[in-house]
Amino acid sequence: MFTVEKEIKEQTKSIESTYIATKRFVEERGLPSFLFESDIVYFIGCGTSFYVAIFLSRYFTLKTGIESKALPGGEIHGAFEENIGRHYLKRAGVLISRSGDSTDTVLACRKFKENNLKTLGITLNKDSSLSEVSDETLILPINEEGIVMTKSFTSIILSFQMLVDINLNEDISKYAKVFGKIDEIIKVFENEITKINLIRFKHFVFLGLGMYEGLAREASLKLEEMSLSFTEAFSSYEYRHGPKSLADDKTLVCIFGEDEENNQTLEKELRDLGSTVINLGKLFKKTNIHSKNVAFLQILFAQILGLRIAKNKDINVDRPRNLDKVVKF
Repeated sequence: MFTVEKEIKEQTKSIESTYIATKRFVEERGLPSFLFESDIVYFIGCGTSFYVAIFLSRYFTLKTGIESKALPGGEIHGAFEENIGRHYLKRAGVLISRSGDSTDTVLACRKFKENNLKTLGITLNKDSSLSEVSDETLILPINEEGIVMTKSFTSIILSFQMLVDINLNEDISKYAKVFGKIDEIIKVFENEITKINLIRFKHFVFLGLGMYEGLAREASLKLEEMSLSFTEAFSSYEYRHGPKSLADDKTLVCIFGEDEENNQTLEKELRDLGSTVINLGKLFKKTNIHSKNVAFLQILFAQILGLRIAKNKDINVDRPRNLDKVVKF
């Protein structure tokens, strides 16, 4: 079994460990109150961590009403004045890095500090550069050996969602109720993927609106990294504005989100073009989980899909082409 495959299936354990660690962080250190006192919060990451940032920025604004913005680390240290306005709003940053040593993210954090923005770092590595430079750091007890990020994606999202929910005095035990269902979710997704003749597809498209756009973009990256497939990702309704010209009977489209009318309409439009469409909201209902709070678990579908396509192509997912576990320069 590939390391990546093992780590996909370990997510019940990693999510439970994250839940316990985040509760302990709040009990011992308190909440990073500067985030909830800000006028705007910037969410920063690179690669998969940037797609975590997109998801969390939307979740943060949805729950708190505070404006937020997700940006790649390079946009901060390389083009600060073009991305961060000269104003007197209260501002803060959330810096996300699995290793805590990604050069772009660490430089972004330093740039924020130079400009007097308080920062929260989220990482798996307590001895990292990000831990040293951030004002506060949430360190998750997750060991991820694979180059391709899988269980760290879901764990980081859960940890920050918990911080937001605790600040709102919401009951976080809702997350604990899902621990025992993750294996079931994986089985439902595996069964669905088994029904699909993946060999005939030459083009994979992932769509998502709001925080689900973060999942769509991460799904696209997973297939690129794991299976060297031609993939694209878009905010759902943007796909109508030009990109759908490439849709045909060799296109597999996955729509992240809830099974609501707008997604159903989009699904029908794309089926009429000959494409095969997976409505993740509809599929997620089969797991009997209806809470938007664990919407991030829909990403498991893309992780399993990428693994299955890679196996069909006889690609070693533990050695993705041209990639390193930590990007330093």
